[in-house]
Amino acid sequence: MEKKYQVFVSATYEDLKEERIEVLNGIHEAGCFPASMELLSASDRAPWEQIKKYIDECDYVVLVSAGKYGSYFDEDGIKLDISYTENEFNYAQKLEKPIFAFIHDSPDNVCTDGKPDKSRVEKPGSVERNKLAEFHKRLYKRPDGSNRTVIKWANKDRLNKEVLRALEKAKRDETDPKKGWVHASEATITDHLLDEKLKEMQKKYNLLEANNTTMQDEINMLKADKERLNELVSSQIIGSIVQFGGYDWRVLDAKNNRALILCERVIEERPYHHAFTETTWSKCDLREYLNKKFYNKFSPQDKARIAKTEVMTSSNPWFGTVGGDTTNDRIFLLSVEEVMQYFGDSGQLANRNPDSEWYINDQYNSARIAYGKDDTASWWWLRSPGLNSDSAANVDADGLLYVYGDIVDNETGGVRPALWLNQKSEIF
Repeated sequence: MEKKYQVFVSATYEDLKEERIEVLNGIHEAGCFPASMELLSASDRAPWEQIKKYIDECDYVVLVSAGKYGSYFDEDGIKLDISYTENEFNYAQKLEKPIFAFIHDSPDNVCTDGKPDKSRVEKPGSVERNKLAEFHKRLYKRPDGSNRTVIKWANKDRLNKEVLRALEKAKRDETDPKKGWVHASEATITDHLLDEKLKEMQKKYNLLEANNTTMQDEINMLKADKERLNELVSSQIIGSIVQFGGYDWRVLDAKNNRALILCERVIEERPYHHAFTETTWSKCDLREYLNKKFYNKFSPQDKARIAKTEVMTSSNPWFGTVGGDTTNDRIFLLSVEEVMQYFGDSGQLANRNPDSEWYINDQYNSARIAYGKDDTASWWWLRSPGLNSDSAANVDADGLLYVYGDIVDNETGGVRPALWLNQKSEIF
């Protein structure tokens, strides 16, 4: 079942209005529920009581700070020696809420429209400036003494991208799942009840087979129920991150006891082909490398789980460049069509945008962005041909899907292998 998460945004008010609105809109677009001081309703309840309620109910806390310490916390008309932002941090930390901290990369020199803005920073030597510096130091440490990752930002666009990236990573973290919210129509069967129901049916099925019962109709019904449950569980793992062969992989699809997985990161940079010449997926060097040298890096046990798959490469959907022969591969690259299928289809592939004659630029750009080992966004190859047979389609560092492609001997192309993985058991 699809979960939506509530995210509380804590930030100073006057100096970060635009940034906070950008983050709130981004959180909403990511399918989460944003909450912050802007959303306080007219109520007899004191503002701090409403803020505490938001934090109590939230799954994650996003804290944004720049050059201002913020308004001092007011309790029953008496100002205390701490800002609202730091007080919200203290309360969230006390509740052990996951806190994502984002600090401006130059809190002493915050700009507006590209120019330093003194109104957005505390005065040098002031009490507030010292309090801000101490607060920023606190953000790097958890109460147990372990380090907290603090992300730097320089402008509202970068801040929005980093916030979305942190939330997407947190939502995929199976080691620390959050309660979240589900639609009432989906909340009738919980994961726990599914597991219990499955165990109950499995025991009954085993008993019937052991006794060689003649109740064939009931056996068939139980098998059908098991298949439906497998389908339910399979649908829940799509989008999650799994580890295999020393790499992190994103699950794109799951069916027939197999899962289609894609390397979460760009693992290396390689050309699609060694020379600038006409080629196809079936003939290119990158296919040979993935199915020989890269495949041989896996252990014998892992190799046994990688399924050989019939891979069809269609002609370029915009320019008609021939895709080449069907291949039988254990490891392959995604096609243009598969990227649209698994990362989101805005309809631009079928209905070409006249303002983007070479690429697809839509609301799914951020989902298509991939990062290399140094956490820098990198462009990555697809197996589909580009404008001509001497080019191949790709996704650029900003997530734009270039149907036009790039020349096949470009050595900076990122590699994100994909494969169909045989599951170890019937239930994922």
